[in-house]
Amino acid sequence: MSINVTSYIFYHIDFMQRLVRLSQYFCAAQKQQFKFKYASSLLPHPEKAYKGGEDALFASEHVLLVADGVGGWADSGVDPALYSKKLASIVEELVSKDKLNYIDNPKQLIKEAV
Repeated sequence: MSINVTSYIFYHIDFMQRLVRLSQYFCAAQKQQFKFKYASSLLPHPEKAYKGGEDALFASEHVLLVADGVGGWADSGVDPALYSKKLASIVEELVSKDKLNYIDNPKQLIKEAV
């Protein structure tokens, strides 16, 4: 029994291309399939309610971020709310531009946000 090497190679290349396409399909489907169902609420400490508290959050179907403002910074004259709220705002902006990229790489999302 003789084997046509060219046919054998083309068969395997075609098979591998089909596997790659199938893998890409499942990866794309998986990104779309998993979503958070969420609700959010911020209840600031009564003494910090006048400025909306020091904490911030961002929630979407694919990303949940809680930014805890470090109250001790206020002793040094720094408003911790500025940092936590700005971080949440930047994360929201980045996710709205390219959410699928950050689903696979949340560490990159935080690196770009700070």
